[in-house]
Amino acid sequence: MSDPKTYKQNKRDKFWDTFSKMREDPVVLSLQKYPNHRVSNLYDHSSRVALCAYDLSRRLHLEVDGEALAKGAMLHDFYFYHAQSNHSITYREHLMGHPHVALDNAKKHFDLTEKEENIITSHMWPLTLTQVPKSKEAFLIQLSDKICAFGEGVLKHTAVQQEKYEKRAHRPKRGLRSKKWIEITHA
Repeated sequence: MSDPKTYKQNKRDKFWDTFSKMREDPVVLSLQKYPNHRVSNLYDHSSRVALCAYDLSRRLHLEVDGEALAKGAMLHDFYFYHAQSNHSITYREHLMGHPHVALDNAKKHFDLTEKEENIITSHMWPLTLTQVPKSKEAFLIQLSDKICAFGEGVLKHTAVQQEKYEKRAHRPKRGLRSKKWIEITHA
């Protein structure tokens, strides 16, 4: 019988091996072209989701299928369009439909297990009520996706606030009269 620590380590190694291979795949790398949550791109977002899910599994002491976790995370948003400026579909259609678009695209390029397919299609649960996570890995990915999306939303808000601040810093302050205005009005 094998040592339980070695078994866990092998599962952990499978995550890192798969994660590295997925990040180097040319089709996955093409996700860098598509913005996500206005401050990121699909490639970086998917990478963060994978790392977050892995970290959660460690912190919660869950034994997970590292290969499925990495592959599912990197392919959960595997669609090739700019969601914010795509006028051919509504925002609601994107929210509800992109998991199936991602699955269809992933099947064209990768061999997927049933577990990996469920990870991809259920990552928007509970919004997609009928697509329920059926494994620890699927649950971790959907939770990690929300954590990362929230973090990206905070980054977006912070970036917008910073931009507003910088614009204000370069314009004349209200209430302070310029020399020219004083000259004109007091001539």
